[in-house]
Amino acid sequence: MWELLILAAGLGATAVLSVIGGLIILTMLQKTQADPRKASIFREGADSTVFLFDGEDLLDATPSALRLLSGSTRTDKPWFALLERLSARFENLEERLSEVAIAGSVALSGLPREGAQPIALRADLRGGLTKITLVNPSREVAPYHADVLTVHALDCELQELRDATNAAAFPIWRVIANGEITWANAAYMDLIGKVPRPESRPEWPLRALFDLSHARGDAKGKPLRRCGPDQSGWFDIETRTVSEGLVCYALPAQAAVLAEGALQDFKQTLTNTFAELSTGLAVFDHHRKLQLFNPALAKLIDIPIETLLKRPALFALLDGMRDRNMLPEPKDYKTWRHQMAALEATSLRGEYNETWHLPNGKAFRVVGRPYPNGALALMVDDITDQVTRDRLSRTELTLALAVVNQMDDAIIVFSAIGAPVFASASYRSLWGHDPMVMGPQTTAIDVLELWRELSAHSPVWSEVEAAISGDTSYIMPQNVWLKDGRLLYCRTVQLPDGGKCVTFRVITQDQRSLGPDSNDASPIARSA
Repeated sequence: MWELLILAAGLGATAVLSVIGGLIILTMLQKTQADPRKASIFREGADSTVFLFDGEDLLDATPSALRLLSGSTRTDKPWFALLERLSARFENLEERLSEVAIAGSVALSGLPREGAQPIALRADLRGGLTKITLVNPSREVAPYHADVLTVHALDCELQELRDATNAAAFPIWRVIANGEITWANAAYMDLIGKVPRPESRPEWPLRALFDLSHARGDAKGKPLRRCGPDQSGWFDIETRTVSEGLVCYALPAQAAVLAEGALQDFKQTLTNTFAELSTGLAVFDHHRKLQLFNPALAKLIDIPIETLLKRPALFALLDGMRDRNMLPEPKDYKTWRHQMAALEATSLRGEYNETWHLPNGKAFRVVGRPYPNGALALMVDDITDQVTRDRLSRTELTLALAVVNQMDDAIIVFSAIGAPVFASASYRSLWGHDPMVMGPQTTAIDVLELWRELSAHSPVWSEVEAAISGDTSYIMPQNVWLKDGRLLYCRTVQLPDGGKCVTFRVITQDQRSLGPDSNDASPIARSA
């Protein structure tokens, strides 16, 4: 009885296991049949190199194919990673693979490479998917071993890196933590060859040609500048941290050193030149910080050189000048700030040219000029003496004009080119016009026409015209009758600047009675 029960239980367990196994097999078959396009890749051997793409998306790949892609820099894009790996062996690979969509199948033969196995590529379009297989062309049915291809690709990449670093025109080397150089490019080796090796020094490890103390550069992050080991030039040393050490780059800096030296010499020349100028000079950078000044500036604005050496800002300098009464004093501080802002704005346009009349009686001419990169220069001249002379000249001129206007003689002055430049009050009263308001184009001819209209016909005007035009420098005094019956005494003389002065005087009845004939020249004319 117990035997029958045990036998029945065993048969039942066997049946259950059979059912479960059948379900598992059925599930696997369903997965495979769900996408029959992918089924073919599973039939490839483990050593086969096969890729299955849907457009540019990788659906599946054999293990050896995945190892091939893992060495690429485009691991995030398998399609481009494959093109990167195989483009060196297949000419126009991307273009040829695009033909699969039309032809349905493409077979490519790899370019021969020394030391590399032959390789062929077959691409087939199956159900909208692209299957790419790498094969051995001598045995097309045999799979291509991807490990060999991977090693070859790595060798090619290594050779390309070697070629790139050795083609660099500047030294590159790698230093590990203990300071030992483990690798260097051809430029570094050439530099070593220029420096004699001490007899006691072994060839390996390589000699350090540059001092890498403070290898990170200065506080501002600038590269280290070092003189070459053969004293033939300068280099800027830049370093990059890598695993277990540094990669160092020695960039040639000889041209920069020579340019900096020339610039320093030029600045020194400018400094010496500016030091001799009487014009105060202040140059501000684009941040409006004082960068350059000369001793004349400190003397003119009465600010100590020590203060200027601190490189104050433009408005800080102007504030200091205001505190010392070295600026025109406006009604209020707000107005002054607006004036200073206008100074900066107009200087940047090259339009600032003002005269500052200071509270202490001095006068400064201030000119603002823009320079490249937003720089600004202010030039300050002390024109106190010039302003004083101009004031005196204007005072003297005003006095002289007042005296002339009080004279009875009518006076008009012409410039060297024959334009009227002055007419006294007596002249304006005598002739009834002011030539200074007749227009800027008024000439001596216009004035002479007026004289002819208001006087009797006389050859005197032709002589006066010839004298004003420069044909003669002097004519004898003449008398001219006006149409209103008055008799004029007329005289023309030449002035020191080439101009001409014409003087008229009305001859009274008493003066005429002194002469024997009223038509003759007056006694004044005869005495002249």
